Parts: sequence; structure tokens; C-alpha cells
Amino acid sequence: MTDSPSISCLMVTRPAPGRLGRLKCSLQAYIDQTHERRDLVVVIDGDASAAAAAAAKAYIASLGRDDIRVLEPPGGQTLGALRNISTANAPGDVLCQWDDDDLCHPQRLELQLHALVGQAAEAVCLQEVMQFFPAERSLYCTNWRASEDSAPPGTLMRWPRLPVAYPETGEAARRGEDSDVVRQLQRRGGYGVLAGAPHLYVYVSHGENSWDDGHHRMLATSLGLSAGLLKRREARLREGLAGIDFGPGEVTVQGANGPAFTLGPAARPSPKTVLISCLMVALPVPERLDRLKQSLAAYIEQTHGRRELVLVINGGEPAAAAAIKAHVAALGRRDIRIIEPPGTLTLGALRNLSRASAEGEVVCQWDDDDLSHPERLERQLAALVQSGAEGVCLREVMQFFPAERRLYGANWRATEAQAHPGTLMLWSWSPAAYPETGARSRLGEDLDVVLQLQRRGAYGVLAGVPHLYVYVSHGGNSWDEAHHRMLATSLGLSQGLLRRRESALREGLAPFDFGPGAVTVQGANGPAFTLDGEA
Repeated sequence: MTDSPSISCLMVTRPAPGRLGRLKCSLQAYIDQTHERRDLVVVIDGDASAAAAAAAKAYIASLGRDDIRVLEPPGGQTLGALRNISTANAPGDVLCQWDDDDLCHPQRLELQLHALVGQAAEAVCLQEVMQFFPAERSLYCTNWRASEDSAPPGTLMRWPRLPVAYPETGEAARRGEDSDVVRQLQRRGGYGVLAGAPHLYVYVSHGENSWDDGHHRMLATSLGLSAGLLKRREARLREGLAGIDFGPGEVTVQGANGPAFTLGPAARPSPKTVLISCLMVALPVPERLDRLKQSLAAYIEQTHGRRELVLVINGGEPAAAAAIKAHVAALGRRDIRIIEPPGTLTLGALRNLSRASAEGEVVCQWDDDDLSHPERLERQLAALVQSGAEGVCLREVMQFFPAERRLYGANWRATEAQAHPGTLMLWSWSPAAYPETGARSRLGEDLDVVLQLQRRGAYGVLAGVPHLYVYVSHGGNSWDEAHHRMLATSLGLSQGLLRRRESALREGLAPFDFGPGAVTVQGANGPAFTLDGEA
């Protein structure tokens, strides 16, 4: 309706690796709104990680929306000050707080605006909301009527002409700044609530919120509706929540005194329709160029149709970087994109940047010096979808030492990761993130992500297909030569087991080009058999 008030949605975000997935979900919820006259003002906290901020801006730019604007004020400002900046830059007739880590029903703006106008109020909050704990996949329905705010203040919609403002100093400026505004409105007598529509807003309690986990648990238990009341409202809640994507897996709608009912898992997508983003980080130095070209060729030969490759180049030598870009340009592939962030970032930060720049529903680590079977993406995606896990790694891989032309079969089951962490395939919505600081950000960054998934109970492995991945130990890897030798001897399959699997291994390894000369398939206790090399 052209005569309907325009709404400015106001978001303040401090991008961080573990929050980028939630930011994308919040942006998508804005895009899906049924109210047409709207815009979104995104204020990026100047104290955010430079890499994460760059990734957030790149993603927003990729949306190609002229109704989303990004502001970057200098760092050192409180949350209240940043919210006031968003307010001052909003062109809309109505303002609506739009948090960067919560979820909204497509009709939220439309129905909340109807309440604001219909009540002739100065401002309206939602009295009931859903509260989601993604780690345990439990969903509460909370009624804030008895709270001091009468409704969750983070759902505030108001007219911009009001003489109210977020506090910019003191404790309330850093946490509870929206409650302060609600109290100002209550004192003016123009504050209203929209009751009976908890499905419009899902407050996500993910463990990294402004308020700690104890506070969120208190809200769920003290404000949560009973299991009996939820059961009586089951039909309405099911209908309302159908517009919210909670990701794959069942969700328990939980009463304060016990479970009420279960929302069925989201329909498993057909693997053929899933877009996979392969994520490569490359150090541009001459000695790695040939292996990078082989890795790119392995990507091009994949049998899974819907795919892209995000190549992040950082550090190294300008001439080598130019050679990489020239090679990619010569391939003529629209599904390969290059990103060159400024400065020198840790490996973990670079991996997060590649992930944040990915467009796929699934991401897959794609190292620049290893080799993959043409069916790797297809087979691993099928395992990810079937498992219901957030991420899946390959339990067995082949390990190749090109200098001596020896190929081991390695089983990673007994390791901390229980599989090779460099083979990780992950749903893009997963909150797991690579560390950007500390020792693990430079070495073992993929193991850190696997351990996060294990702690969440969201980790799966694909066993019995070692031919899908060849881990190349060429002497210039991130881990040193001694580490690679240790893996080959401690994880290597025995000579006898390799011989029993010879026929299957020969068939599986046939697509790989190991270069001229015979290759010895080596057991931990001696040679098993030989693959003939190229003529």
C-alpha cells in the first residue's frame, strides 16, 4: 500500500566469525517481510574484527538491495550510542529495532504496525515471543506481562518524533539500553503491547548474547508458558511457526514444567538442489602454484552440479598472486571467485572470510594443495544430509608423499577429531567458526571447528571411502614433515588390509593423476601393491 507508513528497521551489529550465520538469517528475515515500504539501516560497530566486518559488508553488497544501508561509525562507542546513530539515519515514518541474531516471522512488520496505528500508541512491543535454544533445539513461549518492561524491549516499534533516546553512558548504555527506552515510554503513558502473537518473533539464546546464559535460562523458566497451555495452543503455534526456519532437525516446544510437543524436522533437501561453496585459502608463492592448479582442476571435475569456489588470496608474493588470478581468468569459470583482503590475516580469519563470502547452503573446506575424487562433493553431501549433523568429515583418507611416490591409507578414527578435519563439509547456518587469534588460528584451525561441533553433538563422519581425498605431504605444508610422518605411521592401514582392499582402491584411485612413475601403496608395516604411473 503506497499510503502505508514506511518502516526503518534498525540493526546494530558487531560482526564476529560465530555470528555471521545469524546475521545472514536476520537479514533474510528482513527481506522476507510482507510490509513493502521498508528499509534497513545496519550500523557496524567500529570495534568489530576487520575481517568479520569486511565479510559482513561483502555479503550485504551481494544482496544487491538498495533498501539496505551500512554505516560504520568509529569504534569505542556504547551500544546505546550506536542505536542512536541508527535512529538519526533512519528515513522511515516508523522505527523498528531489528536485532542481528534473532528471527522474525514474515508478517512481523505488517502486524506490529497495524497494532501501533490501531492502538494510537507512541510505541508497541510484542508481549509474548518464542525463545529458542539452538544447541539443544528447545523452543519456549514466554509471556513478559509480569516483567518490569511488560514486553521484551528488543521488539520495540515506535514513531520517530518521540523525545526518547537510548542511554549513551553508564551500565544501561552497554546492556539493557532498550529497556531504558521502554521505561521512558511507560512514563509518558504512550506505551502499548501486541499480545497473542508469539510466533512473530524468535529470541535466539545462542550463548553469545549480550545477556549471559543464566539470564536467558531464567527468562525461559520464569516467563515460560506451561506445557498444558502450550498443548492447548498447539494448532495455532504450529501454523504460526511454519514461517520460521529453525534448520534441520526436530525442535521440542518446551513448557516451563516439561515438553509440550515436537515440531518435525525440516524436510531434508534434495542433495542435487543444494549449492555447495568450496572454500580455498591460498598463500601466493611460486612453489605452491602447481598444486593449487591441481586442486582447482579437481574442483572443476566434481560431479555435483550446483557448486562454486571462493578463493581467498592473502600474503605471499605479488607476482604469484598475479599468476593465480591469470590462471583462474584463463579457466573462464563464472563459479570461481577471488577475494583479496588487505593486510596479513591469520589462517582462521581467512577461512572465516571465505565462509562469510560464500553463497551456498553448504560450505566445504577445499585446501589448495590436496586432491579430491570427482565424486567427493556428491558423496559427502549425501552423507551430510542423511546424517542430520551440522558438519561431516571423512574418516579415512589417502596420504601421498610425492618425493618418494608412496601412498598410505590413513584411518583417523583414533584421533581427537575422529576424522580428517581438513575434509570438513558444513551447513552454512552452523554457528561453529574458525578461531582468529591464538595458536589455533594459525595451525589446527580446522580441528578447533570440529571440536566445537563435537561439543554441540552436531558432528558426523563418512567412513569407508578413503579414495575421496588425497592428503598431499609435500614438505611445505602448514604442519611440519615430522608431523606428517607420524600420521602415516600411526594412522596408516596395515599392508595386509590394503591388499585385501586392493581392487576397491585401484578403482577408486583411477581418476587421480599422481604424475609420471609408479606409486607404491604403502602399509604402516611395509609395501602392499603398486599403481602403474603414467607413461
